[in-house]
Amino acid sequence: GKVLAHITHGESGSTQRSINVVASDPENFKLNHERIFPYANSTEPVRLFTSTIRDRYGNIVADGTLVEFIVNGSDNSKIVTSGMTINGMAEVELPAPIKPVKWKIQAFITAFSYSKVIQLYWSSAIEQLPASYNEDSKILIVGPLKSRFNNLMPDGTVVNVTYKDQTDTLEYFIGARSGMAIIDLSNHDMQSGLYSLNIESCGLEIKLENNQSK
Repeated sequence: GKVLAHITHGESGSTQRSINVVASDPENFKLNHERIFPYANSTEPVRLFTSTIRDRYGNIVADGTLVEFIVNGSDNSKIVTSGMTINGMAEVELPAPIKPVKWKIQAFITAFSYSKVIQLYWSSAIEQLPASYNEDSKILIVGPLKSRFNNLMPDGTVVNVTYKDQTDTLEYFIGARSGMAIIDLSNHDMQSGLYSLNIESCGLEIKLENNQSK
C-alpha cells in the first residue's frame, strides 16, 4: 500500500512524501480446484485457484502478480495458462478435456514460489457409442450420444471418424448437434465394398467394417 509521511521539528517541516510499501518475495502456496462433474465432455469448466499468497512476513502479494498454471496430461498433452492475483489470489478456468485423461497441475510464480502438484482424473462422459452405416445411401449416423445422466451431449461434442479402404484413408472431425453426428460418404468410391470406419468420441471407440468384396 501507500504511506504518507512528513517530518516536523519546531516550526520547521518537510514536504509530504508518499512511500510505496510492497510485500517481500512470495512464499509457496496451495493450489485448489473446483468442478461439478469429473467427466471429459469438453465443455464443463474446471476452476483452478490459489490460496492467498503471502510473503514470509504475512503480507499479501501485490495485485497483478502473475501466476502460471501448467497442466500435464497422461496423453502427453500440455496446457499453459496464467492469471493475475487480486487480493492475493489468482484463478483460471479450463474446459474439460474431450476424452479420459489424468491431469497433473502445478502453479508457479516464476523464480519465487510454487504450489504442490495436484491430480485430476477425467472419465468418459458417455457409456455407449451407437453408430450405424447405410451402405445404400453411404450415410454414417453416430448417436444419439447421451451422458451418464441420460441427457443428450452438448452441441459441439467432438466425433472423430476415420474411413479406410484399399486406396484411401480419410479423417473427419464432426461436432454433434442434438446428440447426433451425420456424415455423408457418398462422394467416395466404395464400389469394392472393402472398408472400415473407426469412430471415436469422449474416449469410447467402435469399428464398423465390411471385409467382403462386392
